[in-house]
Amino acid sequence: MRKYKAYMAAAALAFLMTIIIAPEIHEGQEMEPLIAQGDVILLLKQTYSENRGMPEIGEVVVLKKYGLGEQHEEDNPIRRVTGLPGDRYLLEDGTEEVIQDNYVYISPEFQKEPESPLSGGNLIKSREIRGRALLRLWPLDKLGGIDS
Repeated sequence: MRKYKAYMAAAALAFLMTIIIAPEIHEGQEMEPLIAQGDVILLLKQTYSENRGMPEIGEVVVLKKYGLGEQHEEDNPIRRVTGLPGDRYLLEDGTEEVIQDNYVYISPEFQKEPESPLSGGNLIKSREIRGRALLRLWPLDKLGGIDS
């Protein structure tokens, strides 16, 4: 049994790492030039809610497959959090709404003028977020953290 101890430890570590982190291949051009199509991102699996905490403004997150709705064909889209509960955003008809609890506003870009209402993104439930993008694993020449 002693000679298998290293293998058992490695298997246990691999099992835990698949529960906590996961690789994610980015599809789409919405996050370019920050994240290009085909980049491999390391995802820290975590869920968000008012009770467990909300993501921070500017955080790059990976959504569930249909997190943006079934009309979006991206597999696990990657976006940036640009609005939290209490922030204002614009509807398509030009009226303003306030982001409610357990919702976040996401878009590919940072909002240029934080005092103005958010636009050009999507309002989603925080439970649609699979986790936070930690770092880029591929391509190797861009290995490292995901810069703003």
